Amino acid sequence: MSSDVTVTLMSEGTHEIEQLKSTDMEEQTSARKDKEMESTSTLEDLKALDKQVDGMEKVSIDIPEDAYGAAILAVVRDVTKVRQGKSWSDEEVQLSLIQASFSFGLLALNLVLQFSLLGFISLYVVNPSVQNVQAQYQRFHSDMFDFQGQFLADQWAKAKNKDLMCDIGLSDPWFYKCVVLLWVLLIIREFRTTERLTRDLCCMPTCNELQDMEISTDDRCEIVAITKGVRLLLVVLVSLPKFCICLTLLLLGCSWLTATTSFTDLVMNSIAMEFVTNIDENLYETLLPVAHRQQVEDVNFVYKRKVSSQTKKQFEAFKRSGLYLCISVAFVFLYPRYVQNVLPHDLSDLKAACADIVEAQQQSVCDSPFWSGSAGVDRCFPFGESTYRKFLHDKGYSAVALAHMQEHTHHTFHGKGRRLAKNREKQQKWNQTIVS
Repeated sequence: MSSDVTVTLMSEGTHEIEQLKSTDMEEQTSARKDKEMESTSTLEDLKALDKQVDGMEKVSIDIPEDAYGAAILAVVRDVTKVRQGKSWSDEEVQLSLIQASFSFGLLALNLVLQFSLLGFISLYVVNPSVQNVQAQYQRFHSDMFDFQGQFLADQWAKAKNKDLMCDIGLSDPWFYKCVVLLWVLLIIREFRTTERLTRDLCCMPTCNELQDMEISTDDRCEIVAITKGVRLLLVVLVSLPKFCICLTLLLLGCSWLTATTSFTDLVMNSIAMEFVTNIDENLYETLLPVAHRQQVEDVNFVYKRKVSSQTKKQFEAFKRSGLYLCISVAFVFLYPRYVQNVLPHDLSDLKAACADIVEAQQQSVCDSPFWSGSAGVDRCFPFGESTYRKFLHDKGYSAVALAHMQEHTHHTFHGKGRRLAKNREKQQKWNQTIVS
């Protein structure tokens, strides 16, 4: 009896072991099939994105190759790999953590530098320039006009540093507006890049899980969707700071140009502060390893949209460009009157007072014709003319003698094709004549 029970128990145990083995084999087979199906699905997804399916076309977005682009890659890929990693001892998880930390640190350094420089530029560059030009224009109204606003020509004739007052940029409104337009267009270029990136991020499909954002094969890595949290994080870390920097830099630059007290500086200052927008690219190229920069270059955001004709796309692109141009021109004309608070928008009184000075600055010392070249301007720069004048004046020569001396000097140094050595020789003879 006991032997029969033992045989029965052994047969039941053997049957259970066989069932467990069968179950394990089925699970392994199912997992392998799921993995193959997932790989097949990934390839099919990539092929579907490459083709126009059901009136849809593939749109590829290149992320910017700067500190902001490195942060975008860290958010959508490196952080996901760290969260999905099985163990901290995994080298891929460690590398992803290092890449994410370095990218976020680079972004933080970039934001600190850009916003700090904006503050320092306002404190040490723009504000002192504004105070200086306001003080000059205040002295002009205070000293050169009476209580009824009548211009005092005699007082203006005796005034010192008139050239500085006449070089205020806003005194020539059209020149000023051209330079401001140049500055606005430089900022609009950076603004459009940020606006285009934000618009593309908003067009990306939404997914629920982080692992669904990326599709990777051996030679391709594309971001096909982003979660709501990732979209919000990218807008806060990338789009919002870039928009703030563009707007702040635009206003600071326009104030600085308005406060410029030299037409030469007006031209140079129109592009001087653009370096602030290039800090992110400089940090990216200097501090980020080449291998990681290549990853930023290779990773693209991809989504599908309805197929539209190339002509329609170009029309939409030109509409946006025309809109930005109209906004830029309108800003240039409205800014001096309604936005800037540096000087009155109308400096016609200063321009009228400086008319003679500006006209005198346009006259050349030498009126030699252009075809005579450098040989024709030799006579304009005689040696020691002021010394001769002083010498003759001390000796009591009359104005007629002074005029004769000047005519003789010009005649002596005038002559086509004469060499400088001959001029010096005649100069020496003339010196001996005067002395004797």
